Amino acid sequence: MPETLTKSADEVLAEKLRDTKAIEAAVKRGFYKAVLKHRQANVSMIFVEDGKIVEKSPFDVPIPSDTQDKQK
Repeated sequence: MPETLTKSADEVLAEKLRDTKAIEAAVKRGFYKAVLKHRQANVSMIFVEDGKIVEKSPFDVPIPSDTQDKQK
């Protein structure tokens, strides 16, 4: 019998929330995808820096593929 069928939904959720590496990886993937979509649409991105709202071009927001391209 699969392990998830023997655990309650709360136990499964609590276990997933303790997996900080998986959460961090998901947030990074989401950020990467958001920057790419903003670049494709040429739409500014909004951030908070030092307590102030800042508008930036998505082309000024570094993502891993940018640094890999420069190293080649």
